[in-house]
Amino acid sequence: MEYVNPEGDSRYREQMNALLREAWGDVNVVAHGEWFDLTACDMFLCVDFGEVIGAVHFIVTGNDAEILSLLSRREHAGIGRALMRLAADACRARGMRCLRVVTTNDNARAFRFYQRFGMELETVRLRQVDVSRRMKPLIPLTGCDGIPIRDELQLVLKL
Repeated sequence: MEYVNPEGDSRYREQMNALLREAWGDVNVVAHGEWFDLTACDMFLCVDFGEVIGAVHFIVTGNDAEILSLLSRREHAGIGRALMRLAADACRARGMRCLRVVTTNDNARAFRFYQRFGMELETVRLRQVDVSRRMKPLIPLTGCDGIPIRDELQLVLKL
């Protein structure tokens, strides 16, 4: 496996877009009431024998950065952790103060993953997913373990 920054390299574009559509139904995501085009974000990919098997997409705003998408086709292989490390290191190198991520109330696995990475709960936005769902109706009503998806949980890592 190798980890690449595909900036200016279109070799993996179609595979990356397919991975995003598979996970999010689109190459765009909505978080805290804002639209984000993931194809226009900073990113790192995990590639194995020419196949994109993981990706992290993030944006930089002022002195802060935010992870907008973290995906891996191989669970428990360290891909998510490695991609998070690459994003955090890139943000540190650019002088960012912190790295944020938003997950939803149903996603206990993601919440645990980010906490193990050193992130702390910063904000809970009650019913925010209802607002986002009006913008992007593809967001399902229920998620992990049949739990209704309603709230956003924002975590932060001080860099």
